[in-house]
Amino acid sequence: MIPWREVSAAVSKIFALSAETQKNKADIKQTLDELEKLEQNVQRLNQQMIDLTLAFQRVYYETQRVQDEFRHLREDNERRDKEASRERENLILRLENQALRLERSLPSPKKGETEE
Repeated sequence: MIPWREVSAAVSKIFALSAETQKNKADIKQTLDELEKLEQNVQRLNQQMIDLTLAFQRVYYETQRVQDEFRHLREDNERRDKEASRERENLILRLENQALRLERSLPSPKKGETEE
């Protein structure tokens, strides 16, 4: 005799396992879809990181360039200030020299004029 109860239980178990397998396949597909989306997000974020890194490098190099330009301008201003100071000193010395020459070329004061 055929044990129908056991056959029925086995068939029920097969249907249950089949349904569970279908659910697992759907879950695996959903997980793979989510994984693919996550990979795309990671790639997008990596590209953004690369773009930000390049932008920061450009900012750094531009900052360096501006600092160098300011340093050169400051050095040029210091050099010009020194040159202007030397020119003023030379002008003062020339004026003093001309004043001394002018004093020498004037006639000496008379005795009566010095007492006044």
